[in-house]
Amino acid sequence: MTEFKTLEEVEDYLTTYSNNQRLRSGPNKLNKTKRLMKLVENPQKKLRIIHVAGTSGKTSTSTYLSKLLSLNNLSVGLTISPHLDILTERVQINNIPLPTKTFLKEFSIFLGLIKKSKDEYGYFEILFAFALYYFHKIKVDYVIVETGVGGLLDSTNVITNADKVVTITDIGLDHTNLLGNTISKIAYQKVGIMHHDNHLIMFKQSNIVMQVIESYSKQQGGYIHYAKYFRLNRKDKTLYSRLAYYQQKNWMLAYNVFNYLAKRDAFKIQNKEIISKSLKYQISGRMDLIELKNKKILLDGAHNNQKIRALLNSFKKLYPNQKAVFLVAFKKDKDFKKIINQMIPYASKIIITQFNFKWDYHILSVDPRTIQKFLIKRQFSNYSIQMDQKRAFQELLNDPNNLKIVTGSLYLISQIRALNNYAE
Repeated sequence: MTEFKTLEEVEDYLTTYSNNQRLRSGPNKLNKTKRLMKLVENPQKKLRIIHVAGTSGKTSTSTYLSKLLSLNNLSVGLTISPHLDILTERVQINNIPLPTKTFLKEFSIFLGLIKKSKDEYGYFEILFAFALYYFHKIKVDYVIVETGVGGLLDSTNVITNADKVVTITDIGLDHTNLLGNTISKIAYQKVGIMHHDNHLIMFKQSNIVMQVIESYSKQQGGYIHYAKYFRLNRKDKTLYSRLAYYQQKNWMLAYNVFNYLAKRDAFKIQNKEIISKSLKYQISGRMDLIELKNKKILLDGAHNNQKIRALLNSFKKLYPNQKAVFLVAFKKDKDFKKIINQMIPYASKIIITQFNFKWDYHILSVDPRTIQKFLIKRQFSNYSIQMDQKRAFQELLNDPNNLKIVTGSLYLISQIRALNNYAE
């Protein structure tokens, strides 16, 4: 049995062993994941699962739902992607990442169960399978699974239980090289996690999106429940109003799913503070305000046109007629030009940096000099390039503007959060 002493050893193992391939699509990929799940006795068939897809808001909706359920004295497994600070975030119990010691022990046991396989697995699908294996082992009440990319051909779509609850968040253009270059094609991929007798809970979206989803649901013999805005008492309404605008919608969607589960599974609301406590819960990297050396920095992993619009709308509401200094980097497959175009009217200065990850595939950022050329073309002159993240973060801290935003990618947010200790 392979044994690990540190999470760094697990990361190295996953990177060298899997090297690849979350993003390969097609039925062969799902068949491979099915064989993997069979090696650990198909936990996905034995769990009560909420499966979450969408372009924006998946992690937030999943996290809020986990918090609502766990506040009601239910045990909840949550698996998200990507993680921000630590690998164990991919296997959470009641919103708490698995303790490192437990993760290392259980992951070693899991690898022992799949070692006879002749298949090569990717970073994402190994961690997904491990999460479900562990959730079944400790017998949680519910499991919330966030898709990786898309839905129809995503590794998580081996979950086909009739009692699975499907949730779809806002759909927009993202990962177009993998999912298609139109909203209708992307919507088809997202709703692809719906199977026979599944119940889907979502807010109504554009006519194009709803035509695809309603047609697919009918073909699959599924059911759609349109989310609604519940009335809240005065105290909770005040807390709700303090959330970023886009987080209000994510929380409300999670609350719709929570209420559906309460009715379907006949559990009572046991905690009178469940709403207020869940509304106070801060999700890392999403309108996440941190204070460092008396400076306030807003961290938000907005990485597409839809998400940056949501971030800026919330910023405008919080700080009307003000500008911020931005620290940015973008993943190579993102349309950074559209994001920058929206950012410029709100920017006093833009600091450009980069990142480099080796997870389920090699994740690179856009060359800062490419972004520089675009800013020059847009006649935006107050920018700087700092290839070194430590120096970029220090420049952000030193800027006289008290409004500071780090955005463009969750991968950037992850690395900047790790740099906090380096601030001079």
